[in-house]
Amino acid sequence: MISSRTRRRSALLALTALLGITLTLIFAATAAAQVVSDPRIAEFDPSPDHWAVLDGGEPAVLRYELGVYMLGASTPFTTVDMGKRPPDADGKIRYDFSSAVAGWPLPGGNYEARVRAVGPEGAALSDPSNPFTFTAAPPCAISLNVTGAQVPASGGSYAVDVSAGPGCAWTASTALPWVTVLTAGGSGSGMAAFTVQANASSSSRTGTLTIGSKTLTLVQDAASSSTPRTTPTVSWAAPAPINQGTALNATQLNATASVPGTFVYTPAAGTVLAAGTHTLRVTFTPADTTRYTTATASATLVVTAPRTTPVLTWRAPYPITQGTPLSATQLNATASVPGTFVYTPAAGTVLAAGTRTLRVTFTPADTARYTTATASASIVVTAPRTTPVLTWPAPASITAGTALSATQLNATASVAGTFVYAPAAGTVLAAGTHALRVTFTPTDTTHYSTATASTTLVVTAPRTTPVLTWRAPYPITQGTPLSATQLNATASVPGTFVYTPAAGTVLAAGTRTLRVTFTPADTARYTTAAASASIVVTAPRTTPTVSWAAPAPINQGTALSATQLNATASVAGTFVYAPAAGTVLAAGTHTLRVTFTPADTTRYTTATASASILVVAAASPHAEGAATASATAAVDPQVFRLTVVRPAGGTISAAGITCGTGGTDCTETMAVAVWIGLRATPDHGYTFTSWTGDCVGNDPSYSLALAGPRTCGATFTAAR
Repeated sequence: MISSRTRRRSALLALTALLGITLTLIFAATAAAQVVSDPRIAEFDPSPDHWAVLDGGEPAVLRYELGVYMLGASTPFTTVDMGKRPPDADGKIRYDFSSAVAGWPLPGGNYEARVRAVGPEGAALSDPSNPFTFTAAPPCAISLNVTGAQVPASGGSYAVDVSAGPGCAWTASTALPWVTVLTAGGSGSGMAAFTVQANASSSSRTGTLTIGSKTLTLVQDAASSSTPRTTPTVSWAAPAPINQGTALNATQLNATASVPGTFVYTPAAGTVLAAGTHTLRVTFTPADTTRYTTATASATLVVTAPRTTPVLTWRAPYPITQGTPLSATQLNATASVPGTFVYTPAAGTVLAAGTRTLRVTFTPADTARYTTATASASIVVTAPRTTPVLTWPAPASITAGTALSATQLNATASVAGTFVYAPAAGTVLAAGTHALRVTFTPTDTTHYSTATASTTLVVTAPRTTPVLTWRAPYPITQGTPLSATQLNATASVPGTFVYTPAAGTVLAAGTRTLRVTFTPADTARYTTAAASASIVVTAPRTTPTVSWAAPAPINQGTALSATQLNATASVAGTFVYAPAAGTVLAAGTHTLRVTFTPADTTRYTTATASASILVVAAASPHAEGAATASATAAVDPQVFRLTVVRPAGGTISAAGITCGTGGTDCTETMAVAVWIGLRATPDHGYTFTSWTGDCVGNDPSYSLALAGPRTCGATFTAAR
């Protein structure tokens, strides 16, 4: 077999490469150039797409083609369509193309063959087969049964017998306008047929016909007023068959004619023909050539070969053990021709120990040509041998790198003999589970047979330490429990991690060491591993206490200053007020706010605070009483006072008021009538239900016109 590869013929080619091709091509050097000896068998592996079906339902492979190439040529000398037949039982496709190549006109030279799988989407071509050589035969020898012929003026149809060797090609041609060649050529012996037109001239005419390397001269009579010549009737019944070796004689060459004349036979009397079917031909020349033309005829003769005795081949079978029934392994005679075998004793017979004679009678399928034949063969039947008992316990495991020795290769047998181990002593095996095998040959091979045994050896690899990766965790605030955010080590192999301290531990402030112990899932190959990481635990920042007493009322037009913006903090830092110092506020109640940033931001957070301030409207310069009234209103606690009923389950907030769970400041007095915004905030586990008193509705945000003393409250309901 030879390797092959696919040569794609189309972008959509679905076929894949043929695996190989072997050709049984025996071109004998002594054969004629145009004759190919049988048998001719192409044997090849089918395409992997042999059974595939395309999306449209068509087979991927439609047929196979065999191409015969001159060695090294890119195009085939000739091609045979082998169709698409199913593979044989061994998976190969075989094609007998003897009949196809019988007439190949192969010139001498070196050849190779390729198989092409053809499908609707393209083709796949195998690599070349084994090369073969063909030697051209010497030039052909051709002869004609006549070299000249007299043709009547009326013309007619004629034929000349051509004798040539098997496979010898020849052609027939003429330049005569009054002669038409009907047989342009042939191979081997045959007839060259032609027609001659009538001669209307009063003069005769002469011309030649070239057949192969020979020349046939034609002389046609001139036209006359006399009666035209007629063709005699030649009768020739098919002769009875003759045996090969019988020379042709008058018994076969017995044609008759309707007028007197002479017969010339081809082949001639005395010729000994080979077995087969042959064509006999005769040319009749009448005695009266003035009135009659020559005539030809042919007959078929069967030459039978004498019956021969087939050649039987039967090699002495190998010895068998007593108790083994006879089978095709022993009863395997072959014959030179097809037929049937009858064995004595028959298949299935169990013979006794000793040397026994086997006999066969062969009956050929073609009893007309072959006789029956017999043959015999001797077979030795030996008494059955016993198998020794081998003992081989499984060896203890070894570490990779340890060479095999008698410690592992320690099988024993019940009889004397020798052990051959595979793998052999000294072999160093890779880590894993290995099968050890032994073949035992007994010293006494007459009574004991060889025996085999096997066992399993575990080779362990030296354990390696996994690689642990644990980046230092980000700092955490004191009070934060350890979690997977900090305890996040990884390993190069699967396994489990145990951390110290464990997840959930709350560490004291400072730099702490975290440790982990890793246990691999595969403890046979890996050891445990440990790692550590440092984490910074910072103390929690506290919020400074910002104190800011409500500033005294100021008259409208007074700019804010340190008198009002005078908040203090429990630690050092800076204050940013809103509105800022210098701001002039309109009359009414305003909220002042401050943001405090501590100098030590590591330990302290920023803090905020607020305070309410009353800006009193300025009096008219023409109404002193009004000014007095404004001043009086600013300090009269009963005129514009808001009273909040302290609720349960939440807190009410307003300008200067924080009343409820979040505080106890529940009243606020304004200098003038103002709008005040109130906010009801439920505690955790409560929901705001509605306002009460002078505040109404169920929106937690409420705007109240404080045009006199007002009282508001809120209802909070515990959530279910």
